[in-house]
Amino acid sequence: MLLLGTALSAQTSNANNVIVTKNVNNMKEFVFLVRLNPDGVSETEAGDIRSRWTTVLEQWQSRHLFVTSNRVVADGAVVSGKDRKVVKGSLKDGLMVISTINLLAVDLEEVIKLAEMCPILDYGGKVEVREKQPGPSLKPAN
Repeated sequence: MLLLGTALSAQTSNANNVIVTKNVNNMKEFVFLVRLNPDGVSETEAGDIRSRWTTVLEQWQSRHLFVTSNRVVADGAVVSGKDRKVVKGSLKDGLMVISTINLLAVDLEEVIKLAEMCPILDYGGKVEVREKQPGPSLKPAN
């Protein structure tokens, strides 16, 4: 797995889909919010998605773009409102977040091309792309 700050180059496709290497000293980290209606996918389709994801992830890893991912397909709980109401399950609203993926890319244009590789799109899924923002710095406890 790639650690942040270790990537020195990225590969991108030009207009003719030829891989071009860009030397980059300071790539940005982006987060994919991967959404799908899991009830609308058959077991055969789910197997195809898993197989194709493996191929895409291997490509991203070999290009030193993959940072981490989290599968979040199991229901949990939703906490909402001032009264902190808790409902078991998940927010679905048609599509639910089933995973997050963090990738390194030069800019939004490049990361959109990476998002277009996601096999979930062929099954009615969506991939929301956002640039990761710096989190709070934690000081070590004394």
